[in-house]
Amino acid sequence: MLRSAALSPANEAGSPSGLLWERDPALLVTLQSIVAESAAAGIGGRLVMAPPQGELRTVVSERCSNQSWRGLCLTVLEHGEALAQPGVAIAPIHSAAGMRGAFLLYYDFGYVASQHEYIALARSYAARVDSVLHASEASLDAMYTTAHSMLQMLAVHDSTTARHSQMVRMLAITLGQTLGLPAHELVSLEIAALLHDIGKVSVPGTLLLKDGPLSAEEWAMIRHHPAVGERIVRSVSNLSSVAPAIRHHHERWDGTGYPDRLAGTSIPLHARLVGLADAYEAMRSGRPYRQPRDRNEVFEELRRSAGTQFDPSIVSLLPILRSHDIAI
Repeated sequence: MLRSAALSPANEAGSPSGLLWERDPALLVTLQSIVAESAAAGIGGRLVMAPPQGELRTVVSERCSNQSWRGLCLTVLEHGEALAQPGVAIAPIHSAAGMRGAFLLYYDFGYVASQHEYIALARSYAARVDSVLHASEASLDAMYTTAHSMLQMLAVHDSTTARHSQMVRMLAITLGQTLGLPAHELVSLEIAALLHDIGKVSVPGTLLLKDGPLSAEEWAMIRHHPAVGERIVRSVSNLSSVAPAIRHHHERWDGTGYPDRLAGTSIPLHARLVGLADAYEAMRSGRPYRQPRDRNEVFEELRRSAGTQFDPSIVSLLPILRSHDIAI
């Protein structure tokens, strides 16, 4: 399965290192509503979670100012069993992957309900949290699975373009991270970069691999691929959000690009990032009709195009790509 490089250490495929709701903002709203609802059962609730399991102890210390609660929460996380003491019931949130966190339900000493009843309530809230986390993870996994399947389809048609897309993916993520884009935007940017050329499945393979100059008619066929790519991804419900970046990655800052001649900041940011990464990779790795170019020469070419073809503020980020250069 294709995993997110945008959220993995050192831009390598692996387990995401960010909190799940950073990648899925709607999830945060759902979790907040569960915590708010818990107030009706007592005084309030508190959700204790951290990305890697090793950081849970630190988060517990930050979230539990009450020393006795802190000790109880750490015990719950260590043993994976719900516990209670006067004023608080704590239930673990765990899955097959390991401990995810804990749900604290705190209440008034004067309440009639027993500690066992509050433990049961805390367990029910923890189970709901685990359920929505699982659903969100499944949705993100489905996005990556779908994108990977589409890339495999492109690889069958043109393996060179598919390899190019993987490299553009890495470069675009690097640029997005340098800009400080939030995690959920990096996910969208990653998928857009990966599928930016998916529309080339409509272009004859012989044309994509042609080792000589293209005629005007052939260029017209090539330039139709962003619009085709947009239609393809828009037809898939869990990928439709990346359609604008795919459609507009060949627009130019000065408004002379295609397919819609957008200019400046009217070009979606993700399209501008993918466009620069696309151009960099194409020049560095070469094409059937053109030899690879020296890195410094490519940097200079892109700098000359700042303000005409590319967003100048993104071109200024080029030095960061030195640590992610393409082996030739």
